[in-house]
Amino acid sequence: MGAGVLLQNLGQYDEAEKVLRETLAVCKRVLGVEHTDTLETCNLAGILMDQGRPEEAEKEFNEVLKIQERVLGMTSPQALRTRHNLAAAL
Repeated sequence: MGAGVLLQNLGQYDEAEKVLRETLAVCKRVLGVEHTDTLETCNLAGILMDQGRPEEAEKEFNEVLKIQERVLGMTSPQALRTRHNLAAAL
């Protein structure tokens, strides 16, 4: 479990968001936007939902889903999970 998820589970959403944004930026820079590890790190939308920011979460879900469907396929477990989370956010 990563630090961002741990902080999220502890209800420390602001700190969790900060850690995840930093981690995601490094993953994108080092591995690239379409790398599977980067796509697994893209759970920022969940924290945004926990913070009561559904519009921002929806944007994040849509961006990640677009990449997941292109790279992993529309029926990949990751894309299906993101699609489910997006529907729950709406």
